[in-house]
Amino acid sequence: MRWLAETWRKLLMIARRDQLERDLEEEMQDHVARKAAELGDPHAARRALGNSTRLREESREAWAWMWIERLIQDLRYAFRVLTNSPGFTAVALLTVALATAGCVTVYSFIDALFLRSLNVEHADRLVRMYGTGKNSVNSEVSYAEYTHIRDHITALDSVTAHYSTAPLYVNINGEAGELSGAVVSSRYFPTLGLKPALGRFFSPEEDSVPDRDAVAVIGYGLWRSRFGGDPAVTGRSLRINGKTFQVIGVAPEDFGGVLLGQTPNQVWIPLMMVRTGYRWCDALSEDCHLLSIHGRLASGKTVSEARSEMEGLLRQVWNPSASDSWHIPLVLEPATGIRPRDQRSAQTLARLLAITAGMLLVIACANLGGLLLARGTARAKEIAMRISLGASRLRILRQLLTESILLAALGGALGLVLSRWTSQLLMGFYRRDAEGYGRFYDLRLDPQVVIFAAAVSLGAGVLFGLLPALLASRGNTGDTLRSSGAGSGVRSRLRAVLVAAQVALSLTLLVGAGLLARSGSNLENQSSFDVHHVVAARLRPRLMSYSPAKAQVFLREVVNRLNGIGEVESVTFTSGLGLVWGPGGQNTLSLPADLPADPQRPSRVSYQEVAPRFFETLRIGILQGREFDGHDVAGAQQVAVVNESLARRLWPYSSALEKVIVFAKRPYRVVGVARDSMLYSADSSATPMVFVPFWQDSTQVDARMAIRVRGDAESAIPEIKRTISSIDPDVPITELMPMIGQVRGHFADVRLAGAVLLSTSLLAVLLSALGLYGVIAFVAARRTREVGIRMALGARPGEVVAMFLKQGLALLVVGGIAGLVLALATTRMLKAWLYGISASDPVAFSAGIAVLGFTAVLASWIPARRAARIDPMAALRSD
Repeated sequence: MRWLAETWRKLLMIARRDQLERDLEEEMQDHVARKAAELGDPHAARRALGNSTRLREESREAWAWMWIERLIQDLRYAFRVLTNSPGFTAVALLTVALATAGCVTVYSFIDALFLRSLNVEHADRLVRMYGTGKNSVNSEVSYAEYTHIRDHITALDSVTAHYSTAPLYVNINGEAGELSGAVVSSRYFPTLGLKPALGRFFSPEEDSVPDRDAVAVIGYGLWRSRFGGDPAVTGRSLRINGKTFQVIGVAPEDFGGVLLGQTPNQVWIPLMMVRTGYRWCDALSEDCHLLSIHGRLASGKTVSEARSEMEGLLRQVWNPSASDSWHIPLVLEPATGIRPRDQRSAQTLARLLAITAGMLLVIACANLGGLLLARGTARAKEIAMRISLGASRLRILRQLLTESILLAALGGALGLVLSRWTSQLLMGFYRRDAEGYGRFYDLRLDPQVVIFAAAVSLGAGVLFGLLPALLASRGNTGDTLRSSGAGSGVRSRLRAVLVAAQVALSLTLLVGAGLLARSGSNLENQSSFDVHHVVAARLRPRLMSYSPAKAQVFLREVVNRLNGIGEVESVTFTSGLGLVWGPGGQNTLSLPADLPADPQRPSRVSYQEVAPRFFETLRIGILQGREFDGHDVAGAQQVAVVNESLARRLWPYSSALEKVIVFAKRPYRVVGVARDSMLYSADSSATPMVFVPFWQDSTQVDARMAIRVRGDAESAIPEIKRTISSIDPDVPITELMPMIGQVRGHFADVRLAGAVLLSTSLLAVLLSALGLYGVIAFVAARRTREVGIRMALGARPGEVVAMFLKQGLALLVVGGIAGLVLALATTRMLKAWLYGISASDPVAFSAGIAVLGFTAVLASWIPARRAARIDPMAALRSD
């Protein structure tokens, strides 16, 4: 422990440095006085005691580590240098802060989506399990599979099953609405290590008999908002999907379920009550795969050991003959980030954002490198004088790097603060999904984010400070002291290269931003359908145990009542996942047997069941024939409408009308051809679609609605909701929102990527303009005498301006050509987000070139104009 004591002693000495300096000075003066009294001569006494400076340094080395002393000196000097140049320091700090904020914001986005753990105790031991089925789609497990794993697994201390996206329509004291709920096993809360804020959680007995124990745990926010924080809330009742439940407890304040990035759960009910929360299949049967699994690793067990054991257990109950039992291979992984099925769709966007932030950081470093090169030119005499007085070149290099790193550290701290705001803006694009549900992302500032911010800012400090420091410390001292201080040609050429690189990267970002901006505009204002003045809604009578016959009577009455509202133009239904971008599914398609088979014909196509006036309501053009009407009901001849892509592929040389298709093994007569309405990006093609009548399917229960209104869609929602509720107030009305909101939610990636690229490109253009301005201003300062001679000999100001503009435009042309090549090579990455345009869209490229060209000309013209206004006599007298 001797080294620890010595370390502590030296740290204390550093803290008491000023007092030690005073004590040392007094002690040395005392020694000199004693020696002078002994020798009778003060000068002889000093000579006898030796070099006092060397003695002081030796004493200081005994106190503490000299490298710390030198670092403190360098930091003090760097701070004085930066404060003496407030303009340079402010620009540099802002540049570093913006670049760091961009990188930290993107990292926070990636952290929230892929790396963040649940905010529970020992979250590092939590794992989640899912299977991978056909086409690598995540699949859940059945109740039988869960119980077999729960009862036999040894690698996990605890296992729980849950269905965390349960549609719970909750009525509390007569006020009804949909809440995000979860159906969970009794081990759910203990597995997560949670304790109730009030009351208790589910007991094993309440999770043992189907449909018996109607008890519920409510969220802390729901308890405060709907029950007024009543401490006697336990025992009170609420109705969930038409069934009365009793509240037994309140969840912890900061807990909203295990699905990060989803709507926080507000109600939890026992797994044995799953039939109340899910009606599509019997969740307790072997054929219904609904449940997700979380578990906690046992002490000493690893994820790979748990995975191997769980695979073996699942194979014991897996039935290979069942068509839907395809859960092997099994995936078991740490429970971090959003659901794996959502992670895959976000990976491409995360890569784009990371590349964009990296480009911004490179542009910022190039800009700061240019500023430091110019600053090195201005400080050339100072550095040469220090070297002449004995400072080593390594000492100068270390001092200049210290200044850069201090600048980066201060800018990084400012960027970290700024990133808290920009992270909220970034995640704001994901606050609501296409169905209107709110989402929650954990953006708390944790040590990982702080470490990343420190690494980025300090790395940037070395990146933009090293080369200017090397050039400044290696100059010829004698030549520098004799020169005018205008700077070396090497620095000038390097600054020009850095500016050209900034121009290239800026143009690439501008083109990408233009492409995504046009794509976003096309999504909201494209010609294939019209979402403006349309209200979307979802009716869910299935949750109220409606039979198909009763549900269809209800839905027809909804249409009649809504058509009676003066502001309503038309009403329609669909059974798809989305009104235009999510078909109901896929099924087989063929032509009658007497026609020759064609391998180019699609064997499976997407389909959607739609009600009359669907195409009219959404303004989808009917190219041939008609859309469905009131005669297309159950028992009538089966008819279909195909889209133009399918019509072209099936009947390229004739009309599709009155043709017969065999869809889902049943014959349908084609009565209409509709315009392609499904949205597809530049890296995909139009989807062949079959539309079949909604009312010809006698099993219809739930439905999505589209209601076109004459005025504002948002203002029409209250009247629409009142009208539907007047028929049956218990039927859940969900996803009630303007259809334009569904489009924005469904294509949030496009809007987010466009906003990020736009803001980044504008900042990059600003930095490039500053760099170009600095180069032209620097060149103009170096050529002051030349300008004076030219003007004295008769040169006009316009000629002087043109001379400097040529230099700026040369950098613009070189950087622009490189940027065009880079943009053409990289915009292909954006194809997945480009709707209605190609990756080489000339409008986006032209707009990017125009914006950058105008900015560059302006940045070059300002210093050139200033140079043309100088007094020739003053220029000739300048040094």
